[in-house]
Amino acid sequence: MTPADPVTDLLARATDPGWQRTLDAEPLADPAFREAVYRGVHDAYADARCTSRRPLLLAMLDLEVAYRAAEVEFDHFENLYRCAFLLSRLGVLDDVLPLWRAKQTNFDTAVGFDAQLLVGAGVQPTLDWLAGQGSAEASQLRTYLQGCVDAGDFEDLREWAHQAERYLWG
Repeated sequence: MTPADPVTDLLARATDPGWQRTLDAEPLADPAFREAVYRGVHDAYADARCTSRRPLLLAMLDLEVAYRAAEVEFDHFENLYRCAFLLSRLGVLDDVLPLWRAKQTNFDTAVGFDAQLLVGAGVQPTLDWLAGQGSAEASQLRTYLQGCVDAGDFEDLREWAHQAERYLWG
């Protein structure tokens, strides 16, 4: 019996309850492997909002933040943006603050992490959700996003997503 492709295997296991207990951390330490996982998720769900991969993507976001914070190499610097793009497409408001923290990892991420990645659930729903959070972090993000609204950064989210997808997925 031929062993399954490691990416396919991980994606299959990530939808099962208790997936984290079966997770082999070794492949995920490799940024090239993580890129392959993002491509697998994207290819499988390019036209749908499938939240079954959300826990895996949130765990991988932490890995990407650590990778970027270490500033060891930049061969796979786009992985952070690939992961954020996939999470943003899910439109889950609870992901806004983890994505905001990822944006603030360092100077490069602060500049390169597009604000559009923070409003996957929609601009107004995101602003409203942040207003109800009551934390200083949520207030800071809400102020930032309102500035983006005022600057016109969200006027054509569909075109932004199309361009971002072409850049990230080739």
